[in-house]
Amino acid sequence: MAFGEQVSFTASNQGRFSYIESRVFDVLPVTQARWPKLRTLTLGSFGYQTDFSLGTAEEISFSLFLDNHPMLNYLRLQWNFTRWISPPDLRLELSPSALPQLDTFLGIYQQLAKLPNRSSIETLELTCEPLNETRLTQICPLLQSLTSLTSLDLWTCLTGQDNINLFSSKTLKQLLSQLHLLPDLKRFSLTKGHSYRDESMLDSALLILKYKPTLEEIHIRWAREKAPNHLKQEGTYDITSIENQPSFITVHEQGIPLVGRPFYRKYKYILRPSDVVQSLKQKQLLQLLRIRS
Repeated sequence: MAFGEQVSFTASNQGRFSYIESRVFDVLPVTQARWPKLRTLTLGSFGYQTDFSLGTAEEISFSLFLDNHPMLNYLRLQWNFTRWISPPDLRLELSPSALPQLDTFLGIYQQLAKLPNRSSIETLELTCEPLNETRLTQICPLLQSLTSLTSLDLWTCLTGQDNINLFSSKTLKQLLSQLHLLPDLKRFSLTKGHSYRDESMLDSALLILKYKPTLEEIHIRWAREKAPNHLKQEGTYDITSIENQPSFITVHEQGIPLVGRPFYRKYKYILRPSDVVQSLKQKQLLQLLRIRS
C-alpha cells in the first residue's frame, strides 16, 4: 500500500499517546495532519485516564480529522476494556457529509451512533467490550440504518446469565428480530459469556438461522464464566441452500468441554423444516417485538 493510505496507532491507557516500536508519540499532532489518500485508520486503545476523563477520545480535533478524510473506508477505534465499560455517550461531532465511503467500522456503539453515513457500512464489529441488555436495546434502532451491512459481529453479556439461558432473554430476541431489516446480511457472529447449563452452540446457531434464514455463515463463541476475555468454545456454521432454501450446515466446533480433553469436530447437520420455519407462536412474538421496536 502506498505511503499515506494507511495509518495505525496503538495508544496507551492514558488515551493521548501511541506506541510504535516501543516509542511514545503524542497522538494529537497526528490529527492535525492531512493525507488525501488515507483509506485505513486504526486508533486506540481509548480508555479512562486516572481522573476518569477520556483524553483524545473526546478531542474536537479528532472529529475534524475524520471530516477532512473522506476517502476513509476502514475505521477501527479500539476501546480498552479491562474493568470499566465505556460511558453512555462519547463526543464525536461529525458533519452530515463525513466518511461517505466508510464500509468497515470496528468500535463501540456510541461511536457508531455518531456516524452520519451508516448506510454505506458493510462490515460492523462491536466486540471491544460486552454489550449488556441496555446497550443491546439501544443498538436495535441503529440496525435500521445499516442497509448495506453484510457482516455483523457482537459481544454480549447479559445480567444474571449464569442462571438463565441467554437466548431466553427478551432483549436478545428483540435484537435478532431486527436482522430482517438487513437485506444483505450474510455473516453473523456472536460472542457471549456462557454457562455449561446454556444451550449447545448448534442450538444457538439454529435459533439465529430461524430469525434470518438467508444467512450464509454463523459464528458462535463462548467465553469463560470467570474470565470473559478468554474463549472456551467456538463454532463456525456454514449454511448451504438449495433452490433458495437452507438445506444443511457444515459445522466446525472446538473448545474445552466440562470434562475431558479439548475437542475439535467437523460434521454435517441436515436441516429439518422446523429448523428454519418459525412456529405460529414465534411469529406472533416476532411481530410483537417488531412493533415495540
